[in-house]
Amino acid sequence: MTDALPGIGVLGNVGISVPELVKLGAEIEQAGFPGVWVIEYEYDSIALAQAIAQGTSTVMTGTCITRAFTRHPISLATTAAAIDQLAPGRFTIGLGSGALESADPKLSLQRWGVPWDRSAARMKEYVEVLRRALDGDTLGYQGDFYDLNHVELELLPEKRVPIFLAGGGKRMMDLAGSLSDGVFMHMVDEQATRATRERVAAAAEKHGRDPGELDVSNLIMTCVDDDRATAVAAMKHWLVEYYLSMKVYQSILADNGWADEGKTILDAYMRGDKEAAEAAVPDGLIENFTITGTPDECRQKLAEFVSWGTTMPILYVFPSRGDWRDAYRRTIDTFAGATAAG
Repeated sequence: MTDALPGIGVLGNVGISVPELVKLGAEIEQAGFPGVWVIEYEYDSIALAQAIAQGTSTVMTGTCITRAFTRHPISLATTAAAIDQLAPGRFTIGLGSGALESADPKLSLQRWGVPWDRSAARMKEYVEVLRRALDGDTLGYQGDFYDLNHVELELLPEKRVPIFLAGGGKRMMDLAGSLSDGVFMHMVDEQATRATRERVAAAAEKHGRDPGELDVSNLIMTCVDDDRATAVAAMKHWLVEYYLSMKVYQSILADNGWADEGKTILDAYMRGDKEAAEAAVPDGLIENFTITGTPDECRQKLAEFVSWGTTMPILYVFPSRGDWRDAYRRTIDTFAGATAAG
């Protein structure tokens, strides 16, 4: 564990341009954070990570996560090799299926129209091809999803590029333990964090790997404000805005005894009453699954996440007062120079 936090999540598409993101990455680096990460929505997280890598000199950067199935694994390998030559040892590939199912029946399961069926089996082949390509192998590879004949990268990375997988389901956790360098979690409490660690470790041991060499990373929704009530209200807003209409997050509510609240949130969301939806978000969801509150409260909450077994916490920044640039500033000021243990 380093003297500063292992990572800070950067939501690169909201309220901040690519040049601003590069500037922010440099500020985060100067504040002592060793990681600047990006997620993916309707923009290219790989390009954003490359921009951050070229605008910094020491921080690790990467995707948490990028949609694997929208890119061919060889194409991603060639891009990763180029980025690593620009920033040796500072780029990590984080992969997910990108197939979250909305609870809104009017929305497609996979908006981009790419295949995502048998996602764990498809991801296994994807990672195998990607890893072998980055390691310099000449690929013939015949699988159910990828069929390659004598493919070899002309440009290789300077150093080994880590590959992380989103651990949203049991099969993906098993795959992460067997093949990857780490697992990304999101929206997990203490019980889910410990369960993920145990399952990934068991899969690693089953395949003759050392579980201690795998990172367990958590993309933690974070909202800092001097006034706790303001931070909590903002976090409820962002949870409704981005996540709680999706079936997987509705399941999290139900699994934690908030099925009625989940139905209220969804019903209100579907009729366009976001105020009512936000009012129904359980306080326990904020307390157990996010870092929300005053600077002191947020530092203490981060220490709790680390104590549960998170080896690489990534702060997924949200604004308390609508200003994204201010939110990053508050987060940097709150956590700069702190140890992950608080």
